[in-house]
Amino acid sequence: MRLTRLWAMLIGFGLSAASLCSHAENHTELLFFPAVTASHRPGLPEGDDLKRNYTEPTLDVFATGNLGSIIWLSEIFVSEHEREWSRLHAGWRFDSGNMLSLGKFHNLQGYWNTQFHHGTFLQTTIDKPGLVEDGSPIPSHYIGMQLEGKLSEWDSEGTIKYSAGIGKGAVLKERLVSPDIVGPARLGDLTAGLRLAYSPDETSPTQIGVFFVRNRVPVKADEWSSLTQNIGGVFANWEYQRFRVIGELFIFDDTLTGASGAIAGNFLNTYLQGEFRFAPNMAAYARAESTRGGGGGPLLAMLPEFIRERDMFGLRHDITRNQTVKIEASRVRRLDDGFRQLQIQWSAVYP
Repeated sequence: MRLTRLWAMLIGFGLSAASLCSHAENHTELLFFPAVTASHRPGLPEGDDLKRNYTEPTLDVFATGNLGSIIWLSEIFVSEHEREWSRLHAGWRFDSGNMLSLGKFHNLQGYWNTQFHHGTFLQTTIDKPGLVEDGSPIPSHYIGMQLEGKLSEWDSEGTIKYSAGIGKGAVLKERLVSPDIVGPARLGDLTAGLRLAYSPDETSPTQIGVFFVRNRVPVKADEWSSLTQNIGGVFANWEYQRFRVIGELFIFDDTLTGASGAIAGNFLNTYLQGEFRFAPNMAAYARAESTRGGGGGPLLAMLPEFIRERDMFGLRHDITRNQTVKIEASRVRRLDDGFRQLQIQWSAVYP
């Protein structure tokens, strides 16, 4: 009942805002991303938090606009188990290519975490890579300030864009928990990140880049009290006619500190995803994910839900301009178990 009321509140808020903004001089855009996903997981271990058969509706409400030179963005995500103000920030564009913002942001690691929000209609696949799923060893959000813009022009058309941020990040409990921007305080410790991306021209989706993030995370566990992370890597998104390839490499250096001392761990995580659009409204895709290096150290041992390995393939069919159906099969391995998964999803964007 509480979830139904919250959905109604969000929809009512959105429709009212759209009506009001239609009379405003400043530009505002409001989008609703509903989705329903049905999952079947043969081979799932007994007593697992996941269910063998499960259907989950979700709703993402995304809004952005400007008040003169002030640009704002808001995103609220609602599911049966989660109600989160996932992003909320406002920024001042002080010249044609640079902006300083305050609020809650996605962390500046890699491509997927900064390119897509919770509206699954925008991504080709149903599942995100394991590193941006719940249970990941990477904090997803921080609250603070972010500076972004165009660093320089590489040649007559190519550009290098940058994003740099600093603020308060996650807390590690049973999993990494994002900070709250409303409600009871749940702020972590200092986080800072830098992301650089090169595109061959201003409007091209093709890009290649590097990133570095440093996180200090309080740990709410008997044995450990703090986590220090250094995460670096490279990413690329290449698109040509009917083909698309997305890839990322993450390099982790983690140190857990407790009453008995400190333990360090190092590991790598990578994925490669290929897509082929064989008809104007249909695409096939596949993705392989892998984690390597020393078992991941003590941090990954604390995160049994993290997807270490996954092989998956699927099909996407765009049934209208704003609705799509996807079917996806995967084989998943976590800390000490694995399972197979078959999913089908309807997702959309309105208006």
